[in-house]
Amino acid sequence: MDNPETYPHPCTNCGLCCIAVPCPAAQGFMGVKTGQCPALEWNPENPDESRCGLITNKEKYLSQHAVAFIEKEIPNFPEFMGAGKGCCISARVLGPHGMQDFASLSPLQKIDYTRIIRTNPNKLQSRQ
Repeated sequence: MDNPETYPHPCTNCGLCCIAVPCPAAQGFMGVKTGQCPALEWNPENPDESRCGLITNKEKYLSQHAVAFIEKEIPNFPEFMGAGKGCCISARVLGPHGMQDFASLSPLQKIDYTRIIRTNPNKLQSRQ
């Protein structure tokens, strides 16, 4: 069972974490240090659902060497990444009632706010 202190809230696959900052894998394998992760993908059947391209389509985003390394050294890569495990993002969103902690929002609120942030990124403040 996952540590509830690590992921205190459920993941909704809204993608906000990947919009806010690239994960350690994107930083290490792709050299991306800030901004939206270039491997962030959206499900064509449900445009509110994000996917990690480093998991679902790594050949598109990584060199053959990096793909071979992951397959050999990190066989449980999705588990290692924590994808879908829960929400622990340290971000605040500007809503109608002021600033709110994103991770503690309801799943529907997370999806709604992410829709807004996708078109209006200045409504996100990452606390790093």
